[in-house]
Amino acid sequence: MEYISFNDLELRIGLLYDSINSHFEEFKKPEPIYEESVSENGKKQLTITLGGGITSEKEKRGALNRINSILYNIANLKDNLKDYFKKKGLSEKIIEINIDNSQCLCIVIDLVNQEKHGYPLTKTNRSKLNPKIVNVENSLKINMPIAGVFYNVMDGQVEVKADIVDFNNNFLFTFEELVRQSIQNWEDFFIKYIPEISSEIFEIRKKKEERKLKITNIPNTVNEALNILKECDTENLYLEQFTLGTIVKFSNKEDFSQNYNGVIVNLNHDDNFIPNVTLLTNSTPSIMKVNARNFRWKIIKDIKANDSALLLYYFIVIPKLRQEIENNF
Repeated sequence: MEYISFNDLELRIGLLYDSINSHFEEFKKPEPIYEESVSENGKKQLTITLGGGITSEKEKRGALNRINSILYNIANLKDNLKDYFKKKGLSEKIIEINIDNSQCLCIVIDLVNQEKHGYPLTKTNRSKLNPKIVNVENSLKINMPIAGVFYNVMDGQVEVKADIVDFNNNFLFTFEELVRQSIQNWEDFFIKYIPEISSEIFEIRKKKEERKLKITNIPNTVNEALNILKECDTENLYLEQFTLGTIVKFSNKEDFSQNYNGVIVNLNHDDNFIPNVTLLTNSTPSIMKVNARNFRWKIIKDIKANDSALLLYYFIVIPKLRQEIENNF
């Protein structure tokens, strides 16, 4: 009968990456609370409260369980490594030296030991900081609406965040920073001392480098796109002419200082056959959902095929590449 051996070092590496990915990629939709009330001037109003913060002990336990799962997987590599080194006839001291030289790994091990033995640690305190996990919260990620923009609050996402502080409550790292730097340290150690079982690490780093190569020319591409948008001639775009993939310039009818550039990526019509438009833009918010009636629209006139391709790359591809780099471990 086959069984799962947690002494398998490569298995532990896989579990570590899986726990990290599930934490930073698993989002849930916020649950708004709607409340009708009457304002001081006697007018009815609707208040929407978004459940972005941790509001119950159950939510707090769930967040801490996710955080502790990652910390355990990072810290437990130490014991698996010692077992592997012993079988290979290598010195375990190398592992301890690597940990002692990494403040992040010391903090992770201290946090895991605190979960087992309580705070503060009375025996082994590797970081000498008695670190604590504070400010655990569900961070609400939304694009703020602007005048005239139709915005769906359910497009927001909630993710678990936390800070790491010392015994005097001095800020040390965000939880994400702690994880990133700890993983970087373990990866460097594996590649240096046991490359024979580091195939997954090599593959992950290879993908990182490939992504970085893709965005090497982003600054040049951005400058070229901005020059095209600045110098191009435009003509009026009428509501009946809206089509997917059209590169447009548009301005708010109520505030002429609000000018935008973007590409139409989704299109439907309201009951009056006025287009509701979703655009990818080069402004904040980067995704805008608007009713076309509230804006003045221009289309680029006589645009060359190469310029059109470059602008589409600028609006659609580059933001995705940047996000991949930011989110990739």
